[in-house]
Amino acid sequence: MVSEENEIDIWHELSATTELDFESFKEYVAIDDNECTAEEEYLTDEELIQKVYSNDSETESVVDSDEESLNSPKITDSQALQHVFELQKYLWQNSNNTFDQKLSEIQKFITNNTFRSFKQTKIDDFFKS
Repeated sequence: MVSEENEIDIWHELSATTELDFESFKEYVAIDDNECTAEEEYLTDEELIQKVYSNDSETESVVDSDEESLNSPKITDSQALQHVFELQKYLWQNSNNTFDQKLSEIQKFITNNTFRSFKQTKIDDFFKS
């Protein structure tokens, strides 16, 4: 256990290195005793449980909507590229070209993703027909 004298030494060392303007740790801790640092009325156990359960139901609805979006049909590369073009057109119509570089990067990513799915044919395949 730390003696009171050691606590004072530790506090003076700490206050010297951190520029705290308190004579003691007790004064530092008591600085906000006259301030409201929590709700005036504390929640009862029942109210706390009710709040937790109401938050759980809200979380479940968010999770359900996320699951629905995961179960939706897969967007193809051509559809994604078309949406990027539409977004780019929208931004140009509104005289906003701040996202041109980012949209170009997205287009490049989608195009590269498309090319990765291609499979190179063998030269022998041309002579089989």
